[in-house]
This record gives sequence, structure tokens and C-alpha cells, in this order.
Amino acid sequence: MLTPLPYDLKLIIMGNNQVAFDAVCCQIIGIDPLSVEHIRLAHERGFGPVDLSQIDITGDISLEQARKGQGFKKGLIRVEDYFRDTNIKPMPAIMTDNQSCDYCWGGCPGALEEAIEILRRFDAQTDHKMPPLHLVFGDYRGQMMPNRRESHFMGNCAEWQG
Repeated sequence: MLTPLPYDLKLIIMGNNQVAFDAVCCQIIGIDPLSVEHIRLAHERGFGPVDLSQIDITGDISLEQARKGQGFKKGLIRVEDYFRDTNIKPMPAIMTDNQSCDYCWGGCPGALEEAIEILRRFDAQTDHKMPPLHLVFGDYRGQMMPNRRESHFMGNCAEWQG
């Protein structure tokens, strides 16, 4: 359902299928959902449609209206870049010679970024009020310098060696 909001956020999008939801969001910002690996893989495994003709889209505005009002920056930003000038220090999985691992572009890092964006709308000082914090995503192998930072692990794949 696409619904305009009375404040800065332009619309709320809700859905009952994550693949279809992500496909609609991709269409709004002009990205082919099949070019996003986790959406393509989930679709290929039968978890949901990406073809808009197979998705029931309802709401107060049309998909075309949502597209025209976009003004979004396209592309992905690494979570450590997103939080560069804040007290949050993400510790995403890193590549090693003996191990191959993929960088996580969704799930936990995305949920955290979204939560911080919401907090920023209510308090512009959110980034400065947050306590110093390490956040581990995926299978992180490396040092975490305490420096009075708390360490938190996000997601069921989060591990640490170092």
C-alpha cells in the first residue's frame, strides 16, 4: 500500500511478501529488482514475485506517482561509510585469504540504518547522543578496540574471532 505522509517522509510502503515489497521499492527508485542479488535469489527460490503484473499494488497514490516524486539517491552505501562520522562503528565481515565471505548489503545493516534515519527525524542530535558502540555483522575476523565502546552482534550469522 502506497500512502503519502503529512511530514517529510513521502510515503509508507507496506506488504505481506518481502520479495514483492522489495521489487516494488526497486521499481520506485528505478532499479531492476533482478539486478539485486538477494531479491533475485529469493525470487528464483519461489519466495515471491518481482513482476509488477503479479503484485497487487493499492493505496492512495499510484506507482507512477511514487516514481515521479522520488528524488532518491540510487546505489548502495557500505554500512561503515554510512556511519563514518557517528559514534557507531560497524564491524562488517571482511575477506581473508583462507575464507570467502560476502559483504551483507541488507538485513541487519539496512534495519539499523533505517532505525537511525527515523531517530534523526525526531532528534537531529541522535548521532552525537548515541553511546560509542561496535556493531558486528556477519562473520567478522579482526580486532575490536574497546575504547569504552560496547560491542553488539546483529543477526543470526554474526560471529567474531580476533
